Amino acid sequence: MSEKLLLSKLKSVGNPLVLLKMMNEIRVFVKNHQIDFPKDEDKSIYIQIDDVFYQVEQNRIENHKAVSEGNYIFMSEAALLKAKKIMSLDSTVSLSEVIISLRKAKNIKQYKLLLEAVNDDFKTNISMVNLVEIAIKSTKK
Repeated sequence: MSEKLLLSKLKSVGNPLVLLKMMNEIRVFVKNHQIDFPKDEDKSIYIQIDDVFYQVEQNRIENHKAVSEGNYIFMSEAALLKAKKIMSLDSTVSLSEVIISLRKAKNIKQYKLLLEAVNDDFKTNISMVNLVEIAIKSTKK
């Protein structure tokens, strides 16, 4: 997704003050869910849903073996199911489809509900700055 397309999607969400507030709340959420997990220089993002590992590769998410270091996100299957329900997705949709659905304006507007849904079962070692940097770089490829 180009930066212009991203900005146009964000404009449909609301005014800039609302967007700034949303970004700040997400930054605080990420900061409050930090874990001490070894990082490496790789910019790949690894996601663990219960005992299943995935790697985010540009515009797709693929199964991956367990990792001992890297840019890491953990979420339980129960929290993922709650998020799917909020976004009106079938419980069987893939993680890739969930990520794609998160980009839709109607789901962006529900960010508070989504954060509450995963609050108890979300952990990461990625800072908000690094997360945004990785996301922008991965969409440019």
